[in-house]
Amino acid sequence: MVLSFKYKEVANPEGIKKKRPMVPVTFSNGEVSFETLALLDSGADASAISKEMAEVLGLDLTGKPEKSYGIGGAVDTITSRVNISVQKGHEHYIMTVDVRVILKDDIQLPPLLGRAGFFDEFEITFNDHKKKITLKKLDVVSRRFPKDNGQS
Repeated sequence: MVLSFKYKEVANPEGIKKKRPMVPVTFSNGEVSFETLALLDSGADASAISKEMAEVLGLDLTGKPEKSYGIGGAVDTITSRVNISVQKGHEHYIMTVDVRVILKDDIQLPPLLGRAGFFDEFEITFNDHKKKITLKKLDVVSRRFPKDNGQS
């Protein structure tokens, strides 16, 4: 029920390497799939992928563009749906998630796993000291009826 991953050392567009909370995932749509590292982003409302990734997967990009906002400002996005699987050892979870497809052509960011659709499937722990992430799959009852800890 628990998946554990060490942070991965990756370089930013300027070539500076840093350990980041990256998770190996498989994105799929129909018969097309590919494996990649995705950044767990607790500050992201939604998951996001590049237009190039969406085109490889054959995602529907006919929706109305809308603005998405982040630290880099506003970008045009289209919302589509993709299957995301995460696994380690015998633990394997697949979910269908709404993703924001970033329409900017020269984007150099990893796919982002945001709160809606991904974080709400797991209890996620970031241990920056140990450079480790744990994902504990929530059961249906836990998601529907969260425990009231008196802080309502």
